[in-house]
Amino acid sequence: MVQCRAVLDSGSQVNFVTNQCARRLRLFRVDAAVPVSGIGHSHAKSLQYCVAQVHSRVEDVQFNLADPGYNKPGNVDMLLGAELFFDIMKTDKHVISEQASFQTRDRAEEEEGDRHFKSTVVRTETGRFMVRLPLKLHPEVIGSTIFMAKRKFFNLEAKLSKDAELEKQYDDFMLEYIKLGHMQPVTSSSSSTVSYYLPHHAVIKDNSITTKLRVVFDASATGSSGMSLNNIMLKGPTVQPTLHSILLRFRTHTFALTADVEKMYRQILVHPDDCELQRILYRSSLLETLKEYTLRTVTYGTKSAPYLATRCLSQLGSEASRSNTQRTIRDDFYVDDLLSGGESIEDCLNLYNDISNILLSAGMSLRKWCTNSSVLSNQLVRTRPKLPTQVAGE
Repeated sequence: MVQCRAVLDSGSQVNFVTNQCARRLRLFRVDAAVPVSGIGHSHAKSLQYCVAQVHSRVEDVQFNLADPGYNKPGNVDMLLGAELFFDIMKTDKHVISEQASFQTRDRAEEEEGDRHFKSTVVRTETGRFMVRLPLKLHPEVIGSTIFMAKRKFFNLEAKLSKDAELEKQYDDFMLEYIKLGHMQPVTSSSSSTVSYYLPHHAVIKDNSITTKLRVVFDASATGSSGMSLNNIMLKGPTVQPTLHSILLRFRTHTFALTADVEKMYRQILVHPDDCELQRILYRSSLLETLKEYTLRTVTYGTKSAPYLATRCLSQLGSEASRSNTQRTIRDDFYVDDLLSGGESIEDCLNLYNDISNILLSAGMSLRKWCTNSSVLSNQLVRTRPKLPTQVAGE
């Protein structure tokens, strides 16, 4: 018996042993290149595999430490994954499937979503993007949703009636939605045989410095057929880099520059025909008649919303004249948050002006600008542009 030091990792799908330990145990090794994927899309290769028998040095692991020197730094010889973890710890293990694996990306669906965007996106006379919802099935398959939406709205209304402050904040949010033209009442002329009603509820973000309460729309709510809008919608590919790579690049700048796009999703219009799939029910008071509205912009809670919004942003980047501005819009945004910078104040000012003007051309306004330079901060305050987020009349 050769004593080895092992780490238990219930998150690993495979077991690992170091080359040094394998040599010490005189294990027979077979050449085979096996790809290994880790956190943050990291990739490596294992060039060999082997078979080994592992025994604990103690019989009762519940009352005896297998490694009395666990608190002392030292080499680790093995990593034992989920296959052995629960047997060693003697805890309950519930097998879901012998063939269970991590969810993989549906590249065919992503490519179809991207083709749909390219063939249907347009710019309005004012420069705003107008998109079509990427559907893989006809919305008729969802069935009726109005009774479900009414039931959930009445439940929401009862909850809000018990908290006057929450009720006011919710109503303020919805009234702003109407005022900005992001939703409009359904008229008899806009009635449609195929429609989808989105339930909605409040999400409180205490750490937000702008909007504490947000109304979130639920496109996963099922209709009479048991299917939802998200079930029949294409997701589209990931457009932006990982947050990890954005942060690493951000730390290399001498001067930092951050901002976010104000109400980014809601600056992108949805084609009027597809707005029928974004109906909601609302009223400010029990004394009012329950009204139907359509949401006119890309809606948070729909499956395709992150792709549609970031794809429009990426499209704006490709239209920039400076290569550095193109790269910044393409690589330094994480959803609607900009994390960028430059090597001089002049570089940052050029970047600030370019990105602001390019986004303004599509009705998007950058806000909450921050920097690590007081000189740059003062210049940003003096030259900061502002665009109303209203889309009524487009």
